[in-house]
Amino acid sequence: MNDLSLPSSPGIRQGDASLNPKSQPEPASVISVRGLQLRYGDLVALRDVNLEIPSSQVTAVVGPSGCGKSSFLSCLNRLTDLIPSCRAEGRIRFDDVPDLLHPKVDLLELRRRVGMVFQKPNPFPLSIRRNFELPLREHGVPKDEIPGRMESTLREVGLWKEVADRLNSGAQLLSGGQQQRLCIARALALKPDVILFDEPCSALDPMSSGIVEEHIAALKDRVTVVIVTHNLAQAHRIADRLAVFWVRDGAGTLIEDGPARRVFESPRDPDAALYLRGAKG
Repeated sequence: MNDLSLPSSPGIRQGDASLNPKSQPEPASVISVRGLQLRYGDLVALRDVNLEIPSSQVTAVVGPSGCGKSSFLSCLNRLTDLIPSCRAEGRIRFDDVPDLLHPKVDLLELRRRVGMVFQKPNPFPLSIRRNFELPLREHGVPKDEIPGRMESTLREVGLWKEVADRLNSGAQLLSGGQQQRLCIARALALKPDVILFDEPCSALDPMSSGIVEEHIAALKDRVTVVIVTHNLAQAHRIADRLAVFWVRDGAGTLIEDGPARRVFESPRDPDAALYLRGAKG
């Protein structure tokens, strides 16, 4: 197999953990970013970003508006390719794929394994059932498997009881919070290794936001989560790791990262410290 092809089976394997919790190793990195730079034409949006994203954890990406957080997220499944004049440089290793930025990477398979949920819920303007059938068929899932995948993932996000009797109704008739949970379930149905969330609660009311947040926090039992959020309280509640972005020399860059508790309590970078205290940014 060409080592630039994405394997069809999920490949995050970890060694046996010690019975002593204090001696357990750090989780292996499912994504390793080195020297990432992103340009939109002549504008440098990201410069020299280096970040390890551990498997089976929630990594929260925070920072003020305009520091490149969403652009960084889009690099991780090559959605940047869809933007004219956008060019990413550097290296992004994903599991056993040495460099996601290589032109021979299978983008369809990449975007199955690295799913995305956006700020504004974006169900297809079709029935709830067709919202699952279309992507699953595109990715080669046998027709007889689709109903089971749809039900299991809708149950996982707590939506099955709310929609089981109206699967042929339009997905856009659901409330905003229901639509966002539908989008999460649709991504989960493809059995990804990683799900990227770009401000998934910012367009929702507080109650719906809380429900979606709870489901995101629970996902790390089966997938790695990377979430961009402006809500520091939310990051504090759900993040295992924290990455703080900032604008320096006119471009977004990573100024601090590490275990969320350590970064919140003892940030080393002065701008990160001010931002996390709410005094800057």
